[in-house]
Amino acid sequence: MYYRLGKFEDIRRSANRAMKWAKDFRMDAPWSQQGENTSNPWSDSGKFRVGGVAVMVDNFAIPAATIRGLFDCDYRSDRLILRPRIPGSITHYTQKVPIHFGEKKLLLSCSNGGPNVKSVKINGKEIKSKSSDEVILLYNDLPAEAKIEIVTEGGWPKETTTTTYPTVPALIPGKDIKAIVTSELPESLKKPYSVLSSMNKLLVNEPDAEEERAFIVAAIKSCEDYLTRVSMEPGPGYYRPITPERKDGINKFYEQAALSMYNGFANRMTGFAEKGDTQQKHLADLFRKAQNN
Repeated sequence: MYYRLGKFEDIRRSANRAMKWAKDFRMDAPWSQQGENTSNPWSDSGKFRVGGVAVMVDNFAIPAATIRGLFDCDYRSDRLILRPRIPGSITHYTQKVPIHFGEKKLLLSCSNGGPNVKSVKINGKEIKSKSSDEVILLYNDLPAEAKIEIVTEGGWPKETTTTTYPTVPALIPGKDIKAIVTSELPESLKKPYSVLSSMNKLLVNEPDAEEERAFIVAAIKSCEDYLTRVSMEPGPGYYRPITPERKDGINKFYEQAALSMYNGFANRMTGFAEKGDTQQKHLADLFRKAQNN
């Protein structure tokens, strides 16, 4: 709704506050006192406590709306309506992750000159726009993969920025993670990381194993992300101090996530071995080989 009203600074303030919650590991239920409460019992104690870390799904609505509102996607039974409202401080926007409309995959971009639609191209071919404030894409006219390029005009009012993006922690590792990963991983992750790395090599030339390779890459990355986090100085905290106990709890949370990724893949391979088809049983055999290396 703020995009529809052109209230871009309100969107920034909301998104930046949400990022402070995320960097401060306050993504549980940070609503009282606009997120500045320091004694949220759900996060600090009780049966949901995981080292002072908990996640509530509502928090992800804010970044999702921050992205979705840029084009205000309106899905109908036979068409998708886009209403581009890119803030004036952004002259060109390219969304690298596609949106989906049924079986169609759409990559959106906008050369931003204001609130009015000037031209629209689909895969380089210009189409007629029936309205100055929206783009109508008929489902049956769209190719399976479409690059949608929108140009707008009319000028935006000058914006005044009153909020700054939180910078601590910077989420940049202080060390070469790949160089230290095998020596500095905790004992709980050394064997899983070794097995995952071996399996990754065994899958290089395997046909029809894209999903397994993607799973392996994500699991390996989760182990490396653990080291990224422990090598990082989180700062004092925005709403509640990052005490040594909280820092340790956060690090353990990353460790737990990496171990869960490995166990998830191991369980998948167990299922393949017991009930899979010929290809799946072959993948399970490769995993056993990786475990025995």
